[in-house]
Amino acid sequence: MKKLLLSCFLALGIGANAQYNYVGDFEGSAAIYGQFGTGSITAAAACTGSFGGQLAPTAVTTQTGWMMQLEEVTLLNPAQTNNSQAATVTIGYKKDSGPVGSVVPMLFVYDEDADSWSLVQIGNPVAVTSAATTTCATITGTIPAGVMTADGVYGVGAWYIRTSGTGNVYFDNISIVQDIVATAPACTIFTAPLDGSTVGYGAFNMKWAPTATATAYKLTVGTTPGASDVFSGTITGGVTNKFVPVQKNKTYYAKVVPTNANGDATGCTEISFMTNSTLDYCAVDVTTLNPNYERISNVKFANINNPSTAVVAYEDFTSIVANVVKGKTYPMTVTITGFDTDKTSVWIDYNQDGDFSASERVDLTSTASATGNIAIPTTALTGNTRMRIRVNYSTAPEACGTTSYGQVEDYTVNIAEPTLPNCTTVTAAPLQAPNTTLTWVEDSMATGYKVYVGSTPGATDIANGVVVSTLNFVVNGLQRNTAYYAKVVPTNSLGDASGCAEITFTTPANWTYCAATHTTVNADRISNVAFANINNPSTLTTVPGGYENFTAVVGNVVIDGMYPISITAASGNANDKVKVWIDYNQNGVFEDSEMTLLTYASITSSTGNITIPSDALLGNTRMRIRLARQANAASIVACGNISGQGRTQDYTINVAAPTQATASVSKNSVSVYPNPFQDVLKISDVKGVKSISVSDASGREVKNMKASAELNLSDLKTGMYMVTLHMEDGTVKTFKTIKK
Repeated sequence: MKKLLLSCFLALGIGANAQYNYVGDFEGSAAIYGQFGTGSITAAAACTGSFGGQLAPTAVTTQTGWMMQLEEVTLLNPAQTNNSQAATVTIGYKKDSGPVGSVVPMLFVYDEDADSWSLVQIGNPVAVTSAATTTCATITGTIPAGVMTADGVYGVGAWYIRTSGTGNVYFDNISIVQDIVATAPACTIFTAPLDGSTVGYGAFNMKWAPTATATAYKLTVGTTPGASDVFSGTITGGVTNKFVPVQKNKTYYAKVVPTNANGDATGCTEISFMTNSTLDYCAVDVTTLNPNYERISNVKFANINNPSTAVVAYEDFTSIVANVVKGKTYPMTVTITGFDTDKTSVWIDYNQDGDFSASERVDLTSTASATGNIAIPTTALTGNTRMRIRVNYSTAPEACGTTSYGQVEDYTVNIAEPTLPNCTTVTAAPLQAPNTTLTWVEDSMATGYKVYVGSTPGATDIANGVVVSTLNFVVNGLQRNTAYYAKVVPTNSLGDASGCAEITFTTPANWTYCAATHTTVNADRISNVAFANINNPSTLTTVPGGYENFTAVVGNVVIDGMYPISITAASGNANDKVKVWIDYNQNGVFEDSEMTLLTYASITSSTGNITIPSDALLGNTRMRIRLARQANAASIVACGNISGQGRTQDYTINVAAPTQATASVSKNSVSVYPNPFQDVLKISDVKGVKSISVSDASGREVKNMKASAELNLSDLKTGMYMVTLHMEDGTVKTFKTIKK
């Protein structure tokens, strides 16, 4: 088990002037104990008393353990509190026959942000063999002063690392005794830098020797004796080093003062040191390496695309150079093998001072493919500098120092001044009606690209200097069989590229419409289409993809005309549904506004009426009919594959302007009267009427007769009826009437 995840224990601080001096014997409240893995508090685990903590490792268990939660100890006994001094920890253990491995005394440290516990080994591992141990032995560990800070959440206990075998391991009598210190600590000495020494500049790692009773260290660094203008702060957590930024060819003064609850060390001396012109970047390390976790496997940035496979803490890729330009923004992607809520950060030393400062940091997304954008400041120094990438488990990484998990990679970045960009090569992609995509080659100096598109040479009626940051631009609303002209001009803060050439492309005479297929094609097929002057049978049982191309069959319609449509199905199904699209605006796209959903009349028939809109373009266009076995009509779309049974057919529709006679009909020159009527319904003008049909409110046809100025409907029952005039030009006109 690599990381230890537990629910957050209740932690309340209660003031008291004491130290931890407590034995967790598993006899009282179970709340103070935390168990990682499987096991329970049981009598068999007791070394003394009645209970102890059992571990039950299985064949798949690698690590497991018990801890005593110190914040819970404080709740039970307010006199028990952390004084941050050194502590001695002991744990009793025994085991059944079978498990082989080692037991280790541990300090458990809670990370609130990650809601998890990490392990700090505080003593030597003790090997255990497969033989049973029935009498408890003791393991001992020591926690140095200052490691447990006053605001931290900790536990102490033991950890079992299994190498083979299965069986129970038992822990009991987890004891912690903190030292009591009545005096301030003694002074310490710097181990780096030494007094009077000369070091490289950058983020220098100031180090000093630990002092036995110090719980923290007050560090000051300045450019004059006694000053703290470079750094002033208190270092806690048992840490005895600090990375401090220092510039080249300067003299610095530093002092570190150990402190504890009794006060500061007195008489501590200040040292001085000098820097030279050698740039030294801070060192990094990772204590726990695993090929399956937190490993950088690829970096993409600018011209870099670098895979890496080594399982090491630090990889030096400074021989690989990323070329960038001031003022430009570059995407970065860091691929992480074994992602586990990891955080990834990037630093570029823009001012070349050897220090990775907060303003030079970018945090990438917390994902297995961590991404972000790196904006190169216009104030960055030109030339080569260092880039550092660090992945860390759970918490945001720091540029320097040691972590438990993760990996670090360093690269070189060459920063250049911007110059005027050059022209680029532009290509118009194959047309996808009614659009095309312009693409071009990146110019290293460009921060954007101005796109110009027109319908005549030099014109900009479609796109007039539209600025994009990508390497493509979609041109919409193209017409068939038309020439277009396009130009792309790279630009940056200095201006535009000059002399860029215009390209031209011509759209085809006919659009290539989207493909339409069906998963199953041997049933639920269209056997006949009747629309306008089309009456087209289809007898093929199986066709590839369920698609039939009948574009050689032309249906003639006129604007504002309404035309009945009837689709006959062979081997139909009650779930069959039919949609019809006509590309009225001739843009090569079947749009929702151009769709008609037919009415299910029977298992083999779907019907409806299609009215040709007044804004339809004249000439030939495409009609698509799709029959599909679908429970929901919304799943029937004009393009792509439809799962299940079905058939798609395409036709050509010729849209014409209305004749004068048809136009007079479309202007409501024909009427029916009286309405409501008793027995006879009259038609005001039957010129151009071929036949008349009457349907009841359910849509069922109840009469069909020749054209006549008077209709005898005395045999109809009282109710509403639809009277439809079928015109000689193929159009229809329908009236709603009421019979008394």
